[in-house]
Amino acid sequence: MLSSIQGGLKEIAQTVCLYHHEWHDSSKSYWGKRSCDLPAYVPIVSICDVFTALVVKRPYKEPWPPGRALGYIQKQAGTQFDPALVDVFIPLVRNDRRIPDIFMGGGIKH
Repeated sequence: MLSSIQGGLKEIAQTVCLYHHEWHDSSKSYWGKRSCDLPAYVPIVSICDVFTALVVKRPYKEPWPPGRALGYIQKQAGTQFDPALVDVFIPLVRNDRRIPDIFMGGGIKH
């Protein structure tokens, strides 16, 4: 699927797909890479992916409240996630008044 992407986004998309599950401390990493050794956009996507996966209803689970999801992300700072990125991500999400509407109001569909 990614081979059909044209232009400069192809390499970025492939890199994100390969590495966005790598943990910051490499303790649970498929490729054995630390997120800090990857391009900055990969660990950013990782945090966003986990947050979205937690707060969106899935066939196999109910959505978590955004505060609970942020607590999980904070707890994983330094292991799963880069703590510096967590320190930026959490205030951004907490100050985004659209979060309940986006995630609880059906704005994102999977």
